[in-house]
Amino acid sequence: MGSGPLLGPVAAQLDTIEDFIVDARGSVRLPLVDVAAQWAEFLGWLYTSTGDAGQARRWFDRAGEWAAEAGNATMTATALSFKGHLAFLLGQLRAAAGLSRAAARVPDAWLGQRAYDAHQEARALAVMGHAAAVRRLAEAAEMAAAVEEHRGETPPWIYYYTAPFYRLERGWVYRLLGRDDERLNAEAIAHLSAGLAGLGDARQSEWAAEYIYHLAFALFQAGEAGQACASADEATAIARRTGSARLLARLRGLQRHMRARWPRDADVAALGDRLR
Repeated sequence: MGSGPLLGPVAAQLDTIEDFIVDARGSVRLPLVDVAAQWAEFLGWLYTSTGDAGQARRWFDRAGEWAAEAGNATMTATALSFKGHLAFLLGQLRAAAGLSRAAARVPDAWLGQRAYDAHQEARALAVMGHAAAVRRLAEAAEMAAAVEEHRGETPPWIYYYTAPFYRLERGWVYRLLGRDDERLNAEAIAHLSAGLAGLGDARQSEWAAEYIYHLAFALFQAGEAGQACASADEATAIARRTGSARLLARLRGLQRHMRARWPRDADVAALGDRLR
C-alpha cells in the first residue's frame, strides 16, 4: 500500500505512546520507552520514504533518544543508520559514510545491523569514487555471511535483514562500482536478480522496487535494452500502486538515459508512455 497512507495511523499511535511515557514510572517505563523507540524509527522511515527529510530526521533523533534511555544498543545503531540512509538520499555522501561508520561502532549492536551499515558505507564510498568501497564491501559480505549464526537474535524491527536483502545491498554497491567496469556490473546484475528472487511476496513492496530500479539501471549499463525496460516496467507498476513519487522520478530519469542511448527502441518509447 505504500508509505503515505501509514503516516496518519503511525503518528496517532506515537501520540498515544508519548502520553503514556510522560507518566510512566517504575518497572514499566523502560520497556515502554523501548517500544516507543521502535515506533519512532518506523515513522522516521515513513517520512524518509515520502520525502519529508525534516520530519524523518526528527523521528530518528527521537528514536535514538528513547533507545539510549532504554539501553537498546541495536536500536541506537538503527537510528544512526537510518540517518545515514537519509543523508545518502539527500546527496550528503560524507555524512552518509560517517553515520554508517558510527552505527557500526555502537557496542553490543546486533551483527546483522553492523553488516547492513558496512554495505551502506560502501555504497556512499562507491558514489564518491573511493577505492576503499571494494574493501568495505568485502567486509560487509563476511559479516552478512556470519549473520545466519545469530539469526535467533534478530530484532523485530529489522526482520527483513535476511540473506536475500544483503545480496540486494551488495548488488546496489556493485551497480555503482560497475559504471565503468563490465565485470562489476555483471556482479550487480547477478546479486540483484538473486536477491529479488529470494524476497517472495515482499518483491511487490515499495522498498523492494528500489532494488528493481537498480537492476534496471545495471541492465541499462550492460546494454540490455529489452531486459532493462522489463525491470523498469516492474518497478513502475509498484511505484504507481504505492504512490511513490520519488521512485517514479528516478525511473523517468533512467528512461531519459535509455532514450538517449536507444532513440528508436520501441520498448523504451513504450516505457516513456507509461511513465508520463
